[in-house]
Amino acid sequence: MRRLLIRVNATAAEDRTEAESAVYERAIKYFESLHDLTRDAVEAEAATEKEAKKAAARVRSALHRLCGYDAYTFDLRPQVEELLRSAALAGELLKRGEARRVEVWKKRAALGPQEQLRVAFFEPHSIRWGGRPLTTAA
Repeated sequence: MRRLLIRVNATAAEDRTEAESAVYERAIKYFESLHDLTRDAVEAEAATEKEAKKAAARVRSALHRLCGYDAYTFDLRPQVEELLRSAALAGELLKRGEARRVEVWKKRAALGPQEQLRVAFFEPHSIRWGGRPLTTAA
C-alpha cells in the first residue's frame, strides 16, 4: 500500500490519468482509515526499507573505496567496520557479487592485519605475477 502511494504520488498531479488519480484517492482513504497502530507499523516498515536502501548505497560506496586494497590493514579498520555495519542493515538489497565482496572483507578483518602479514611474508608462492607464482629462489 505504502509503495503504491509513493509511486502514484511521485507522478505530478497534472500528469496523472483519471484512473491513476482514482487509485491514488482510494489508497489515501484506505491508508487514513487504518488504525493508528497499523498505520504506524506501515510507516515504520517504510522507514526501515528506506534505511536499508541507504545502507546498501553506503556498502557500494565502501566497496568502491576498498577495491584498490588487497589486504586488511589497521588504516582500513574504520572503513571495513562501516562496510560490515552497513551490509548487515542492507541485507537482501545487496547484489550477489556485493555480498561476496563483503564476505571477503569480513574474513580479512577476522584474520586481522598481523595474520595477513605473516601469510604474505612466509608464503611468497601465494603471490602471483602474470599468472605464475613468484619465487624467492634465484
